Amino acid sequence: MSEELVATIADLLRELGPVRWKRFFSGHALLIGETQFAIVRRDGSMYFRADEALAESLAAEGSKPFVVPRKRGALTIRGYQSVPEAWLDDEETLLAWSRRALDAARKRDAAKAKRKRRKS
Repeated sequence: MSEELVATIADLLRELGPVRWKRFFSGHALLIGETQFAIVRRDGSMYFRADEALAESLAAEGSKPFVVPRKRGALTIRGYQSVPEAWLDDEETLLAWSRRALDAARKRDAAKAKRKRRKS
């Protein structure tokens, strides 16, 4: 996967805020601030970070969970759901669903920070 594809996707999502990316698994993570809301794999496929409600909505659109192949069987990571390929060509749809993924990721990060503060 080229960084050109990631840069193109980041540009399409610029309305959400300044999107940056970093290496992640077999591709790149997309972030706004410190919130990771999506990944783009080396093969060009994209996955949204999703809570249970968003995952259900995405599944209704044909989305599948992120799967990491392993020697002892695949590992399914339900916290990331695939983005239908057609959405990558539909800026309005991609932006709307990306906004939902960003909201879900922010809520998850806030809950995680709250749990961490309680332990301190």
